[in-house]
Amino acid sequence: MKPFKQFLLPILFLTSLSAAATAQDFSFGAGLAYGTEISQPGFKVDAVLGISDRIRASSDLVIYLTEELDDNIDADWLEINGNGHYLFYEDEGLTVYAISGVNFTRLRFDYPEIDTGFGILPGTTESRTEWGLNIGSGLEYQAGFFSLVSEVKYVLSEADQLVISAGLRVPF
Repeated sequence: MKPFKQFLLPILFLTSLSAAATAQDFSFGAGLAYGTEISQPGFKVDAVLGISDRIRASSDLVIYLTEELDDNIDADWLEINGNGHYLFYEDEGLTVYAISGVNFTRLRFDYPEIDTGFGILPGTTESRTEWGLNIGSGLEYQAGFFSLVSEVKYVLSEADQLVISAGLRVPF
């Protein structure tokens, strides 16, 4: 039940932005991301709310696909971001924007039981959270009823990494 709660809370946060949005300045998207520190791809969902002609607020969740580490250690890595977008170029369906914001990263490691020959040591779980700052840029191209989106941002924290993402956004 715990993993479900950890997944549900960010989703509720993302969708709660829609309550304040009008039909033309709220969009919801999904796509793929790649983090250079974890060196793994991930799935991304995001919500974007227009504040003014040049300013937007966004929130996203990235869950990275992790593989088993040495000695059967399972690892989980996810990040939640709250960003502001400053739109500095808009022409013929193309929007270019700067990104700045806050990052929350959660790392979790599950260690297996160990048979020492004298007995079995129980498995343990270790979690670590990191807060950081985001800085980057994005492109959005309106393609009919959806937009193609690509973002590059750097996360400044103890878990710093370059994150490259691409996906689709649909306005609501």
